[in-house]
Amino acid sequence: MEQILVIDAHTHVFPDKIARKASESIGHFYGIGMRYDGRVETLVDLSGACPIARSIVFSTATHPEQVRAINRFITATVSSHPQFAGLGTLHPGLSGDEIRAETDYMVSAGLRGIKLHPDFQELYPDAPDMDPIYEAALERGLCFVVHAGDERKPYSHPARIAEVARRYPDLSLVAAHMGGYTKWDVAYDLLAPYRNVSVDTSSTMGFVEPDKMVRLIRSFGADRVLFGSDYPMWNPCDELKSLLALPLETAERQAILYGNAAKLFRLDL
Repeated sequence: MEQILVIDAHTHVFPDKIARKASESIGHFYGIGMRYDGRVETLVDLSGACPIARSIVFSTATHPEQVRAINRFITATVSSHPQFAGLGTLHPGLSGDEIRAETDYMVSAGLRGIKLHPDFQELYPDAPDMDPIYEAALERGLCFVVHAGDERKPYSHPARIAEVARRYPDLSLVAAHMGGYTKWDVAYDLLAPYRNVSVDTSSTMGFVEPDKMVRLIRSFGADRVLFGSDYPMWNPCDELKSLLALPLETAERQAILYGNAAKLFRLDL
């Protein structure tokens, strides 16, 4: 395998006592068998088997009362694993004071942004009740990774993320799954006009042909694409091999595998 720097910008982790159940719940939601258990140490072992220098880890609060515990778990995880950087979670069911307190905590704890999963959280990212979250994050320099796309659910359509990008042009957004899981053919048209939107490769390379993957990357521009494995769904090393097998230029690979994520999440090796 080519020896290069790699940041895996999209991984989910859970506390050991609930990890297997949480992972199985994701698999049930998508109707797929999960490859791994979602434990932190499983990700450590898998990523350590290939040249992944850093992983971005996160989880998602499906209820407001979960936010604080998840953010503390992610903070503890990255504190004990220097190869990780973390994203926090928020929920529109929090009060304005609670949103501000949690975003202040994220900054003080060194978390690098916020993960939203509209389908799990059953929220519309462009709804008015999300504005306090975006405004608090923007004031504190926090970016967002947002699950994008699903044929079965209305919440995460790329058009809704595009509307957020239009309303908040200074807010950095990553539309996961190349801008729209199962909606790759429409995601580019909707999201490409907004330069504050990047995309990641998670849960895409196993579903689209390599030549189409290259077209998607070059349509957005390699400077707007981040590598992501979507652990525990997939093996980070396998996803990395798939990316390295694409006929990309060296500069394109370096941007996707390291440079873009390092800049967005403010990471140094």
